[in-house]
Amino acid sequence: KATVSVLNWGPGGGAPHRPSPHHRCPAAVHAGERAADLMAGSIDGPRTGRRARLDPVRACALLGLLAPSALAQQCSVQVPNSLLYMVNPLTAATGEVKIAACNSGYEAAAASYTCQANGFFDTAPACNARTCTSTSVADSTAFTGANSIAGSTGVSREVVCRTGYKCLNDVCTTTCNGDVFTPTVQCVEVPCPTNSETTVSGGVETQCACRTNFLGTPAFDAATRAWTHTC
Repeated sequence: KATVSVLNWGPGGGAPHRPSPHHRCPAAVHAGERAADLMAGSIDGPRTGRRARLDPVRACALLGLLAPSALAQQCSVQVPNSLLYMVNPLTAATGEVKIAACNSGYEAAAASYTCQANGFFDTAPACNARTCTSTSVADSTAFTGANSIAGSTGVSREVVCRTGYKCLNDVCTTTCNGDVFTPTVQCVEVPCPTNSETTVSGGVETQCACRTNFLGTPAFDAATRAWTHTC
């Protein structure tokens, strides 16, 4: 089986030789051109007579007539969380510089991206989630510590208030918007039922108990966030 060659075959099927001077490789070519269009003597074997169907730029490079840098490539990549390139990819030709703006709450991996001859951008285009300012919620069960609520864009935290407290306006979830967690969650005290008062243990308010001369055992319903049983 004859092998494809970008060289000219000699008379009578002899050894191949380099193209004659008039078979010149261009500095740049248009997409779709073929080696056979540029090097008229190129065939895929000494007896078939068929012309080679090779990309002209690569064919010239193989012959050493064109520098590797001339093998222009196209860079193309989708950029999740970008304004314009989530569906239609960010594309550029070798040496071209592009910018990919990001959605709110995200920041670009670089100020700009340059397409290299290897078909890749110098920095992988990306929109990275921004980190929010951390916070905490007093009188919660898990987030009382400083900076205990932390994360990046899209991260949500569900706050559970300790016994005797509930979320203000029933807002218990906060989400990072790329700068801060919003909305702000607060745990507020639920008043004790009539004829009862808050007891203190170790300097911390714990639960409601009936006042002197009153009977009953107030209990806190975690589901409704309210005190049940009166005194």
